Amino acid sequence: MTAPVLRPGPGAPATGHRDPRALWPEHARRLHDHLVELYGEDDALPTLAAAWIAHQRSVNTQKTYGRGFRILEEFAREYGVHPMAVTFPLADTFRLHLETAPTLQRLKGGARGEMARTGMPYSDASRARTPCRRPARSSRTWTSSATTG
Repeated sequence: MTAPVLRPGPGAPATGHRDPRALWPEHARRLHDHLVELYGEDDALPTLAAAWIAHQRSVNTQKTYGRGFRILEEFAREYGVHPMAVTFPLADTFRLHLETAPTLQRLKGGARGEMARTGMPYSDASRARTPCRRPARSSRTWTSSATTG
């Protein structure tokens, strides 16, 4: 007689499945490896950030968000703050930093893909796409159309 095979019930963690990180695109894996070097394997940040990048639809969006996250992470590290502990005042400081910070440009005569912060500051359109942007003021004035009678 054979022993019955027990299967996990609903809501129980699945077993025997492969690691979802194996399906991550290259940009997410590189970001994960970079963050693991900085924060270690036990920190949740590398997995959370890379999973967020991996679930973006287009490859260009993955590249752009990964590059943007690295900029935010580097800024937070310079201030001695873990990226998952960024506060609103630091986010506002980051927004101001983006107005004057030089952008990355390829180095002439450097290794393939080697870049340095020597370009013009970020454009208004680039800064508007960051999560730390200042909200636009509405020019619309709301009034009640109901009258009391």
